[in-house]
Amino acid sequence: MGTLINLFSEIIVIAVSDSLLEGHGNSKDRRDALIRVERTGFTMTFLQLQYFQVIARVGSIVGAAKVLNVSAPALSKTIHQLEEELGVELFSRDGCRLALNENGKIFLNCVVEIQDRLTSTQLALANPKNADSRMVRICQETLTETPGFLNVEIMSARPGLVIESVPADQAAKGYDIRLFSSDSVVDNPGVALLYKEAWVAALSHTHPLAASESIALASLADEPFLLHKDDGYDSTLFEMCGDAGFRPWIRASFARMEYLALRHAVAVGQGIALVPEKTWRYAFTGEDVALVPLTDVHKRRYVYCAVVEGREFDEDSLCVVQYLREAFGGAE
Repeated sequence: MGTLINLFSEIIVIAVSDSLLEGHGNSKDRRDALIRVERTGFTMTFLQLQYFQVIARVGSIVGAAKVLNVSAPALSKTIHQLEEELGVELFSRDGCRLALNENGKIFLNCVVEIQDRLTSTQLALANPKNADSRMVRICQETLTETPGFLNVEIMSARPGLVIESVPADQAAKGYDIRLFSSDSVVDNPGVALLYKEAWVAALSHTHPLAASESIALASLADEPFLLHKDDGYDSTLFEMCGDAGFRPWIRASFARMEYLALRHAVAVGQGIALVPEKTWRYAFTGEDVALVPLTDVHKRRYVYCAVVEGREFDEDSLCVVQYLREAFGGAE
């Protein structure tokens, strides 16, 4: 277990305060899916990290409790314990609404960054390596971030298969398949279409149009927009708004890994974001944000899975493709 703790010390030692960077972590106990780390006087569980992520996404204890199928008082107690152990508050509270503060944003970035590696290692420990063990390394490019639980489902369905996520900025280290998006159809034997999706408007729940079944992008011409600075995303936003007859006013821009910060900005009413309907529904699900279809935007986004040049899809890669298609509604 000591090896596991050393491997994941970067996620457990969170730089939310200088005091959390001191000391040495250790643990000798692992029960089921629990990862416990003792470090300078606090104990943190994997369950707490999962609960924290859902609350950060949904924006309320009651809403997160429904998603997790747990009681709201128990969930609230768990998060308060986490904050006490860290020695800082992670959320700004406004009645029943919760929003990440600066400490919470730092903590969340670390948790999200390592989540896939945690779940992959748990399954690897539960199923000792043997001659039949295989690994599929998935490189995720542009707006194609997938929730970690999908990797767990795939590995559970195919014993001996381990999924490892490779960040786009580390692609040079090697990968087996990659996820990427395009505004047009790609016809290539080494490329499989995962799904096609529309662009929708992400609005704060307090916005007058949040309850609408659909809206015209042109009706938002006077609204401030929030820009996610990913490959090609800025040009796509300006293209769609241009087709609707206006040039958008960009209030703020967010880097690639700041999609949760973008979500928070939408939730508190700082502006409107145009986001992919299927890919971002996991990150944007919650009572404080509404995803509204656009009647005058016909542009579609295609998300593909490609094997390394010169290779073909093998049985494990095809399994990954099928699971992702099903998770995101298919390639209709």
